[in-house]
Formats: sequence, C-alpha cells, structure tokens
Amino acid sequence: MFYNDQLIKQHLIPSGFRQTDLNDFPENMKCAMDQGMPNYLRKKASQVAPELGQLVTQILSPHAYINMRKAQSIISISEKYSAEIVAQASRIAMEDFRSVHPKLFKSIIEKLNEQSETETQIEISEGTLNFIRNMEYFKN
Repeated sequence: MFYNDQLIKQHLIPSGFRQTDLNDFPENMKCAMDQGMPNYLRKKASQVAPELGQLVTQILSPHAYINMRKAQSIISISEKYSAEIVAQASRIAMEDFRSVHPKLFKSIIEKLNEQSETETQIEISEGTLNFIRNMEYFKN
C-alpha cells in the first residue's frame, strides 16, 4: 500500500491461510477480538472436550472474527457426538490437517463414529445362549 508515492504497508501473500496484521486494527477492535464471542466459543468447546477447545483456539488464532463461523459450526457438529469421539476427531484434525473446516471435521467424526459402532459388540445373556444351536442341529 502506498501513500503519496511512499510504501506505508506491505503484506506477503501466504499459502493456504489469510494473513492479517492485528496492528492494523483500531484499538477498540483489538479489545473486542480478545473478548466476547471468541472467548465464549473457546470456553464452550472446552466444555465439550478439552481437545476441541484446543482445536477451536487453533482455528481462532489467525484471526478470531474471520474464523468465528467456522468455529461455531465445528462446535455445533461436536454437540451431536460423544466427548470421546469429539476428542479423538479433534486430535486427528490438529495433527493431520493444516486447515480444518466444518465439512472435514464432520467427515472425521462420522468415520470415527462408524468405527466405534462396528467395534461395539452386544453381550449375549445366559438366557439367549440357550436358544443358540450349532449348524448340525438344523441338518435333516
């Protein structure tokens, strides 16, 4: 950015992320970004699972107001699943992906949920075992 033919501000173009210089914001906006809704989202995410709180903090850290809707969507998705699955999905998202968006988080969480459902075995009661026959029983 130039003013009176002098360079006053220069931004590098990052790969994959927005880059915002928080020093460019007026003082009242800096204060609002550190408090209010972003802080509420961090707390709410931490209540669901500590790992989700870390993920939301990571999402909000480049620029809280630009990424606030992304964080809200991820929290909304997480409220439909168990804390264990949300924590595991949050760890995977933080470790394996540079940028986490709601669709990606939902696909991670759905895959984990499917895996946990298939791994869950139903215990058979003693009464039910009385009705189980081996294959030889059914041959004529």
